[in-house]
Amino acid sequence: MAVFNKSDYLLTLERENKDIAMCYKDKIRVIQCMDPFTFTSEEMNSSIECFPPVTAFDMSSYLVLTYRFYTNQQMKAYKSLTGYKYFEAGFVHDCEAKSIGEHIVVIVKVNHSQRMNNSPLQVWIIFEKDGAIISAHCTCMAGHSEVCSHVAAVLYGLEYINQFNISSNSKVQA
Repeated sequence: MAVFNKSDYLLTLERENKDIAMCYKDKIRVIQCMDPFTFTSEEMNSSIECFPPVTAFDMSSYLVLTYRFYTNQQMKAYKSLTGYKYFEAGFVHDCEAKSIGEHIVVIVKVNHSQRMNNSPLQVWIIFEKDGAIISAHCTCMAGHSEVCSHVAAVLYGLEYINQFNISSNSKVQA
């Protein structure tokens, strides 16, 4: 599988963990093998109209049914979940989107919870135009498996943006 432009992140994965690099390439196959971490800010858009219409159902389908990251009971008490707490604390920022064919790629930065001086983590999520989540990736160690608390935080943020029709650059006060 050819990847048009490889990010430094993907090149590092290829050197250090070929299995994770292969999974990463498999995930981006649906967007014509374009590496989201190579997109420039000129290619991206932060206006609310560009974001997918993420709903609680989309989130539950991905986080509970697809990956079993959370249980159904945990989702019912979502305000106690780490991902929601990251979103609520304002760790999710710099949301941008790009449409590629029938998909929307959202790229977001998420602050570390314990190491506030470190560079933010980078998260990308690939959606269908209707808000269904195809796959995701985070630069944290747990994010290689397509779901982590940072990905969940981004999903909560996108649901909030859509539910309340707010700007993606606003400081979120849930």
